[in-house]
Formats: sequence, C-alpha cells, structure tokens
Amino acid sequence: LDRLDPAGVQNYILKIAREKGFLDTIFATIREGVIIIDHKLTLRFVNDAAIALLGMPGDRASREGHTIDRYLRGLEWQKLMDRPPEQWEWAARRELRVTYPVERFLQFHLVPLEADSNGEALAAILLSDITDLHHSSDSRVEAGRAEAITTLAAGVAHEIGNPLNGLTIHLQLLQRNLSHDAPDLEEAKKSVEIAQAEVKRLDGIITQFLRALRPAQPQLEPVNLKDLLSETISFLRREIEDRGTLVEINWPTHVPTIDADSDQLKQAFYNIINNAIQAMPDGGQLTLSLQPTDYDVTIHFADTGRGVNPTKLDRIFQPQFTTREDGSGLGLMIVERIVREHGGTLAIESRQAAGTVVSLTFPIDGGRARLMPGSE
Repeated sequence: LDRLDPAGVQNYILKIAREKGFLDTIFATIREGVIIIDHKLTLRFVNDAAIALLGMPGDRASREGHTIDRYLRGLEWQKLMDRPPEQWEWAARRELRVTYPVERFLQFHLVPLEADSNGEALAAILLSDITDLHHSSDSRVEAGRAEAITTLAAGVAHEIGNPLNGLTIHLQLLQRNLSHDAPDLEEAKKSVEIAQAEVKRLDGIITQFLRALRPAQPQLEPVNLKDLLSETISFLRREIEDRGTLVEINWPTHVPTIDADSDQLKQAFYNIINNAIQAMPDGGQLTLSLQPTDYDVTIHFADTGRGVNPTKLDRIFQPQFTTREDGSGLGLMIVERIVREHGGTLAIESRQAAGTVVSLTFPIDGGRARLMPGSE
C-alpha cells in the first residue's frame, strides 16, 4: 500500500470489497450453516443459514462479543478452550439436537483453519440440517434398507471367502492325516483348532451381518449403565490383558438409570471397546467416563490408539468401510443404529497417532428422545 498513490489505494480497496462481497454472496446462498470462531470461542463470522438454524440475531451488532457456547450448548467447549492453538488440528463429528428456534437435528463438524494475521487459531463450524434423516418416511427407510442389504450381501460374500477357504484346506489336511495307518495326532489337533477358529470367525461375520440386516426393536426397561459397562469389560478382559491395555473407569457419584435394551447396549459397548483395543496393538489406555446432566447422560470411550484420518471420519459408519485388514466394516454401523433406536446421538473425535474418543449420549427423561415444542 505504501507504494500506491491515492487512486491505486482506492482501486485496491474496491477490489478487496468486491472479493469479500463475492464470498459473502456464496456463504449467504448455501444451505449449510458456516460459523468461524477463534480460540476464545468468539463468533468471527456467521452466515445466514447458521443464523436461521440456531435462531441467532440477524443484526451483526447484536451478536457482537457473543461466543458459540451461547447458541450450541451441551458440548465440551471448555475442553476445546483448554487446548493450546497448536493442538486444534483435531476432527469432530457429532449429531446435535437443538430445540430453538424449532426442533432440529444437526450434523456438526469442527474444522481447523489457518491462524489469522495476529496468529490466533481459528476454526470453522459446519452445520447441516439432518432432521429428515431422523423423521424419514417408511418408503425412504425401506429403500435405504434394501440398498444396505445389497451392499452388505456383496461385502459378506467376499468376507466369508477367506475363512471358508482356510476351513476347507485344514479339513482336507485332517482327512489326509487320519487316512494314514499311524496318523499324527498332534498335527490333527492343530488342524482341528484352526478349523474351529475359522468356524468362529465365520460365525462372527454372519452374526454381524444378521444384526445389521434384521435390527430388532429395542425392548426397553430400566438399566444401570455402570453394570452394563462393567459386564462388557469383564467379557473382554482376556483380550484386554493380552493386548496390554490399561482400562480406567471414571464413575460419577450418581449414575442415572435409562430406559434401554440391555442386550443391544452391551453389543454397542462391545463393538466400541473392541475397536479401541484393536487400535492399540502394542498396548495403550482406554478411559471410560460418564457425564450425566439433568436431561441426558454421555458415555465417553477414549483410547490412545492410532486415530482416524479426518478425511475418513464421515465414512466410518458406511457398510463394509473399515481401517483394519481383518475388520468387517459393520461394527460401527450397528452401533449407530442401536444408538438411534434408543433416541441417542453418537459423536466421534479423532486425531491421528493420538487416539479417538467415541461419545454416546442417551436421554434420561423416560427413554427415547421425543420431539418437544421449540422454545419461544
């Protein structure tokens, strides 16, 4: 600017204004909410869609100095504030239920941005209205189920090939061994053990497949989350010890009771904990914690494993998507279905080489979430 004459400065400012106006027009026309916040959670930018979704004041002056926790409550904003700016490169994916200005379900993404001119960390919050997904018509549900069946069937047909092949080979070896006048009993025993392992693997694949295809309606009854989590940990104790995983459980003074299907919740807990153990092949720490409020309770499963690439977070609930060579790609899909059937929400935060946090939130006001009149 020092090298420009007054006319040049004016032209430069007009160019910047036009570019800003162009960007403002783009952000004003998209349906997704876009919010920019700084490390103090102060609103730096809000587009029209976000204003409508969250019931914010339309006048920018009326939002001056406001922080995001004024409009999006129930999130661990303090945890975010306590992180130094250099640790803001983490990815978050979660679903939120807001009641103002109207009842909505929102998909929430937190994306780190480059620091501003003063070196202050910034982040973009992207909001998508997914209410229709929660209240879809029967025809859409059936169409989605048919598509999922086709996808899952193709995937399972591929998955069962390897264990079937291994089972056939070792049964042939066993038959050949036993046809000798002096069979090698030790070798026969090994073949039987391997065949049993392959059958167990097949059973696991088919069981996961059937659970994904034939979701049963949850049989709701009062359940104690502490007991369910303890039973799941006990069931996985052998694998936890073999992997050298340290499990830390933080119970609050009062653990609320929720209306749920205990078998389905244990299946969801099993899938999450098993995934966490598999993500820490050389050992690590798994921390379970409960965070109750007056309206809901959140269970956090935090591991110190490999983490998930932020670009893959949106795909981890898709059928057959897996980050493990021996994974079926059905575990988290089943978890998400179970959580939805219980009127809950699921959130995942992950940072590569640092670990993953899976959070399940369930209502405690009589079981499943219900649509309530929006706040006035």
